[in-house]
Amino acid sequence: MSAWKAWERRVASVLGGKRRGPQTSEEGAGLSDIKDVPPITVEIPSMSVECKLLGAPGFMQILAATKQAEDAAEPGQMPIAFVKKKFTHDKDALVVIRLEVFEAFFSQCSS
Repeated sequence: MSAWKAWERRVASVLGGKRRGPQTSEEGAGLSDIKDVPPITVEIPSMSVECKLLGAPGFMQILAATKQAEDAAEPGQMPIAFVKKKFTHDKDALVVIRLEVFEAFFSQCSS
């Protein structure tokens, strides 16, 4: 199994979901890498997850991963990128959400 597939499986395990595999929507758009994630809260019923395993992650690659999660998100899903540098421990991976998206979701929670 390739390293990135194994990374997706480990993230799915942490979230309580399953690795989706190479599926796309009917329109050909990408889907969340992880499916069947249990609800986070009532306000945030699910997540759109993008997993990246990168050799030398830079800001633009991390930003692109967050936007890919956003593009795959269905209404109400929180888009989150899980970014890990190759050959590092999983515990050092980053869980990333853009500030604009964070503000939008958490302003809903406080209303």
